[in-house]
Amino acid sequence: LCGPKIKSIMKGVPSDHHLLYFGWLGNIKNLNWTINVHAPKSGGPTFPFPTNEHHMEDHDIYGTVLWGAYAYHIKKAGYDAIISALTLDVGGLLWKGKRMRAYVAKPVDKIMPRKVKNAGLRIEVAKSPCFFRAPMLKSRIHAKWDPEFCKSTEFQLEADSTEMPNGWDDVWLTDSERRVVERKVQIGLWQD
Repeated sequence: LCGPKIKSIMKGVPSDHHLLYFGWLGNIKNLNWTINVHAPKSGGPTFPFPTNEHHMEDHDIYGTVLWGAYAYHIKKAGYDAIISALTLDVGGLLWKGKRMRAYVAKPVDKIMPRKVKNAGLRIEVAKSPCFFRAPMLKSRIHAKWDPEFCKSTEFQLEADSTEMPNGWDDVWLTDSERRVVERKVQIGLWQD
């Protein structure tokens, strides 16, 4: 199911891209702007990774708009840019909040686009995602947001109704993931 979709995207993506996302997510506000305002400005099957240069602030959108680096294609120049930047600044892998006792690793979905973009390389995003975040997949760093991740994925599926007319039923899920979706339909809440 994903193979033909990926091949179609690869045929239409600008050849000078260095990082291409096939699966991506964001909060609902950011997804709404990305899907309904930003993405339609591009004629092909992809759009440029949203950054401040895309006038996000006009829509009260800030920061890393899209995240979830769970399905991507990176060319050697993009990979080299990431490795080079992190080699020169190992601390770029770490962060520590005000009340945290120790440093923790930054999520790769924050590091990748910043390092590739800072190297002046092009990042593209598939307008129609090929991969989606599993329902109630346990986050190791943001567990309290697991239900919100599901709401965002559900929003994304509904927005892609021509490609995914049946929502979650069009996504390959394990039996336990399917039960999570069924429970959400029954009680109206995301929980495992």
